[in-house]
Amino acid sequence: MTRRFSSTLKAIDEIDFEHSILKHLQDSDGVLVIVSEYTFDPIRIADTGDWVRREIRTALELNKPIVLVCVEGLMPPSELPEDIRHIERCQGIKFYPDYFVEGVQKLAEFISKTMSVPLKLAPQAPTPVIVQPSASVDVYYQQLDQAIHFLDEEKYDAAISILEVLQAASYQSKFVSIESLLGAAKRYRNERNEALNLYREAMQAYREIAMLASTKITFEQAKSSWAKFRKDFPDYSDDPQGLAQRLISFELPLLEWCDVPGGMVNVEGRRYRLDSFRISKYLVTNTQFQIFLDSVDGYSESGWWDYSEHAQNWRAKNVRASTPRFSGDKQPRDTVCWYDAVAFSRWLSEKTALSITLPTEQQWQRAAQGDLPYLYPWGDKFDRTCCNTSDSKIKKTTPVDQFAAGCSFCGAYDMAGNLLQWCLTEYQSFKNNLESNVPRVVRGGAWGLTQIFARTNARYKSNVNSRDDMKGFRLVTSIR
Repeated sequence: MTRRFSSTLKAIDEIDFEHSILKHLQDSDGVLVIVSEYTFDPIRIADTGDWVRREIRTALELNKPIVLVCVEGLMPPSELPEDIRHIERCQGIKFYPDYFVEGVQKLAEFISKTMSVPLKLAPQAPTPVIVQPSASVDVYYQQLDQAIHFLDEEKYDAAISILEVLQAASYQSKFVSIESLLGAAKRYRNERNEALNLYREAMQAYREIAMLASTKITFEQAKSSWAKFRKDFPDYSDDPQGLAQRLISFELPLLEWCDVPGGMVNVEGRRYRLDSFRISKYLVTNTQFQIFLDSVDGYSESGWWDYSEHAQNWRAKNVRASTPRFSGDKQPRDTVCWYDAVAFSRWLSEKTALSITLPTEQQWQRAAQGDLPYLYPWGDKFDRTCCNTSDSKIKKTTPVDQFAAGCSFCGAYDMAGNLLQWCLTEYQSFKNNLESNVPRVVRGGAWGLTQIFARTNARYKSNVNSRDDMKGFRLVTSIR
């Protein structure tokens, strides 16, 4: 087509999304939104940082003409986030891939009617090749390559269609099993559909509990229903009505959160884009951890370690928590291994109805640095009055709220010094995996270590069962 259109399929500059997307949209005469089963995936589109959502939102803000290309007649769902809800009002046309050329012609005609300047079709593309049993090996290879790319892009239905044609054509490969690929594609599609169905079920249950919480007569019923809801749907984090805060009365002293905006972070030369999240303002304290120990459903409940076989085996041999070296209500809890820290985060998630975990290494560094890669949370020059390291000559842990001058940009204390902090991330592979027992990343320095260990980019490792007076932990949760 001779007119300029922005599409959600257009390549976007990953490093500077805002600049790139604005340039594409401002230069375009209109926006084509391809509506497929993946465009408005409720799990993904709920993320405010999702690229499709951000592009649609920007197009609406710029008042760009939008045309919906409704693949197989699909329309946007009725339940969409507020910032892109007006997409439902845009004009659209049904598009059927089996009739590609005719569909493109009708699409061009439809756009011409909705725009002030007529469109001109480019030379017609050939109709996509459908593999027949007599097709050449090269065609088979191209189709197999396309199917594998569809799998990588999570377009499972498209991959299955191609693989079934190859199977019917008795295509054989010495190294690639069509049957195995087809089975994997169907399994992944079923898992995705199950996840979507579970999300829809949770969303419906949430709405019902919100109705119960709206009146005094049914408020107590809402409380009990919310407790069951959290057990049935522990990973559901959307809470637009603030039910967690309204229906849960559990409080933990000094449990405060700092908002960390999404953005880029560089870890060992690897660049990551993070969504926004919240990190605990302070390290977990003796008082907080003691509540976990004293609760009937706390440390004595071995189920908090059922996230992996390794954790369960470790817990069976360690039925008692270690005693911290340093006492004091506001002292950070030391002598805690990675298994203990994960168990605490799972218990606290249940008590607060928040999705709480240890920070990934990337989240930890983002909270320490923000957009400015300083060596320390406050700048590039070390200052022993801003933190507790061996250079400070304190020779023990300090209260978690002592070093206000050393806070990171988001307001988090002790991102340098006091205690090394467990991260979710595996040291060697950079993966965030609960099930393995390999060494994990520890960050932030400690009271008995020099300033070098307290740098924001300094990463060290520790065995998951290690308990000593140099290590503690802090927590993260999602921004609702």
